[in-house]
Amino acid sequence: MVTLTVWVSGIEVRAVENKITLAAQNNAWISKEAYELASDLDIAQNIENIHEHQLKVFKLPGQSLDLKTLTLRENILETLFIASLEINNVIAKIDEEITLDHELVQYINSKRGKSAELANITNLVSTGALAIIGSAIQIGTARPTINAGSEIKVVAGGVASTLSAYALLQQKSGKAKQSCKPNMLTQIFYGKCNNENVTYPRFVWRYLNGGVKLLECHQKSRREVLIQRWVNYNKVLPLTSPQSKQQIAMLTGTQLGYYAMSINDLEKRANMLADLRAQIALMNHNLLELMQDIKAR
Repeated sequence: MVTLTVWVSGIEVRAVENKITLAAQNNAWISKEAYELASDLDIAQNIENIHEHQLKVFKLPGQSLDLKTLTLRENILETLFIASLEINNVIAKIDEEITLDHELVQYINSKRGKSAELANITNLVSTGALAIIGSAIQIGTARPTINAGSEIKVVAGGVASTLSAYALLQQKSGKAKQSCKPNMLTQIFYGKCNNENVTYPRFVWRYLNGGVKLLECHQKSRREVLIQRWVNYNKVLPLTSPQSKQQIAMLTGTQLGYYAMSINDLEKRANMLADLRAQIALMNHNLLELMQDIKAR
């Protein structure tokens, strides 16, 4: 068996009986995450082929690329470009849902603010009028009428307390009416979704289910890490909790019929969608790494 070992740009290349394999001494030609993405896009073999082919073909500086290299590059770059568009499409859908939740929060705040303002005005007018009447009755009158004026003032105090309590309630209340409409969190929690509008492209879904090494012997998927983070930060109840089923159905828009979501619920969902968006956006880093590697060939 004849083994030929050479070094090209810090990459160890071994040719054993006409079979070429690549092995990194310190840094691989692409990162593990980028290679996993290439595998998910079904272009990992093409990338290896282009590396192997260039090791076999001697090219002078300034010389044009041969037809096989050009064909492989074109196929790989086209796939990466389409993948980039699909990632941006997923991010755009998530952004749309985040914006909608924020708009609902603003609408509820505006609505309850107007109700509280009206209550305060009513409180001011009614209590002021009753106080004036009560004081007027007491002027220049005998004892029985003074008692009547005092009673009116007591009524004024009761009205003021009631309207103040109502205004405070308006500040704390406020909900948005929702109906069954799955969103981009549906597939994250349930692992599947029948609505094509909120279903992830195959390679994005495989990326989210890819492993993340947390400890030496402990590994979870990116999707599991996200869910665990939401549980730790009280965005959702533990999945083993009896109440979690209904909460997740509400947050994912899969609860049947009409239901109400509070400002707190809407803000939680918007924050979870933002976390999901950030995780998916990291795929662009791996796409860029693959593109830079192929452009350098």
